[in-house]
Amino acid sequence: MLRNRSLTIGRCTILLILCSISLTLRAEDKLSLRIMSYNVENLFDTAPDSLHADDEFLPDGAYHWTYSRYRTKLSHIAQVISAVGEWQAPALVGLLEVENDSCLHDLLRWHLPRRFYPYRSILMEGPDERGIDPALLYDSTRLRLLCKEAIPVRFSDSDQHTRDILHAEFCLTTEYAGIEDSQEGAADTLHVFLCHFPSQRGGAAESETRRSVARATLLSSVSAILERDSAALILVMGDFNSTPADNMHPLINLMLPWNGSDAGSHKFQGRWTCLDQFCVSSALLPRLSKPTIFSPDWLLEDDEKYLGKKPKRTYVGPRYMGGYSDHLPIVIDMEGKREP
Repeated sequence: MLRNRSLTIGRCTILLILCSISLTLRAEDKLSLRIMSYNVENLFDTAPDSLHADDEFLPDGAYHWTYSRYRTKLSHIAQVISAVGEWQAPALVGLLEVENDSCLHDLLRWHLPRRFYPYRSILMEGPDERGIDPALLYDSTRLRLLCKEAIPVRFSDSDQHTRDILHAEFCLTTEYAGIEDSQEGAADTLHVFLCHFPSQRGGAAESETRRSVARATLLSSVSAILERDSAALILVMGDFNSTPADNMHPLINLMLPWNGSDAGSHKFQGRWTCLDQFCVSSALLPRLSKPTIFSPDWLLEDDEKYLGKKPKRTYVGPRYMGGYSDHLPIVIDMEGKREP
């Protein structure tokens, strides 16, 4: 009787172990690519640029932008990227308000070393008068760059300039595309557009015409892709400088639920809004998690004037605060499936 009971317990234990292994393997079958978009608020180096108006962000400029402050800024950006990634760095990082390639080079060399963060970077110099541009970091072990382009946004007034839209086309490595290595040419292609639309300077209504031009420019490129392939995987992200709206057809704005909420990625005069957004094609939608706004306590500080919390900024006016940015990052996961 005792022997039978021992055998039964032993078999149950083995069964529980096998079930646990099976569940673990199932969890490993599903992989994800974490994607983040982050307006880092004025990432300038300390060297003068004769082609752009960067005088304020020089050691003798209005903000007294020193080498030490620059290094702190880079360290903070790396801290955010690392924290968003948790156990694995995000596969794709969109950064807005980056002055040049040197800033990305310093960020990767000093704070995100390649042996731990296999990032490559993309930045294409645009016509912004201050010289700030959108930039991408991508994990070269999970995403293979196929092509890139800067899409200019042109206004009828030739004296007005704004940031280009960055378009990059990636091939997912086979384990993330859900195919076998032998299936050449079958891997998923992901189109990524990184945008920083014109600001609301002068008033939201007064500046809306410029954002409408930027939006139309973006959607023209998106529509051209969908005409060639209606099942194309398209992800648009960045700072739209307006609240989420259902005006991105044929794309789907994933941040619409944030309208009217008490949360957001940016706070102005006591009001949270979600200026930072993800918009996607219908084919990509089933493979995405719900987006989140990354808002740990260390990215926030007390809002003494309007109560509650607000992003912990690098500067408030000309006063150096030593914080992170006036925006919070937004994050989303794209699921892949490993072949058995």
